[in-house]
Amino acid sequence: MSVPRPLGEIFMCQIFHDNSGKARNSASWYLKHLIVTDLQTKKRFIFICEKWFALDKQDGLIDRKIPVSCDKQIKDVKYLLQRETKDKLSDGHL
Repeated sequence: MSVPRPLGEIFMCQIFHDNSGKARNSASWYLKHLIVTDLQTKKRFIFICEKWFALDKQDGLIDRKIPVSCDKQIKDVKYLLQRETKDKLSDGHL
């Protein structure tokens, strides 16, 4: 999606779904993170969620307000992703 001017500061995003789906549990989904990039300013906003949007999982929510992640959270997630990737690569050769 594009807009005619810069987005400005984003502090929170709201994500939800209507819980519709043809098969049982097909409406359930997991959100790791969301990245919004302002194409005009090149600024990135990262929203770390790591939660289910499902009536039958975790806290049963399908509507969440997610605050923008701070630098410490982002660095922690990057470290965890790098470590997980490294572990998979080193364990994958066995």
